[in-house]
Amino acid sequence: MFSKRFDAMQSMVERLPGVASPIRRSNPDSYADTPFVEGIASVEMPRKFSFPSMKMYNGTGDPDDHIAQYQQRMLAVALPKESRKATMCKGFGSTLIGPALHGACYQKGASTKN
Repeated sequence: MFSKRFDAMQSMVERLPGVASPIRRSNPDSYADTPFVEGIASVEMPRKFSFPSMKMYNGTGDPDDHIAQYQQRMLAVALPKESRKATMCKGFGSTLIGPALHGACYQKGASTKN
């Protein structure tokens, strides 16, 4: 009953002129929205892990320099060997902002074999 009423209200809101469509929530247990292949997406991040702080990359500087800095900082963090590459891949996106985040640096199908 609640679901039908909610759907009806949502339908009415979507028809109002000038109102943006609501953002659909994805299933948090789904890897459908991840840019990574299953082998990376399925690796769990270590508990209580925080990525080293570093300058965010917006696409205007040297990308090779940013990658080298990121690798150096991540290599200084104690991580289990079997999850190191996946953790590095998953964390890299958190160092990107603006066009760099949405651009070629962060495409679907990322793999540690690429």
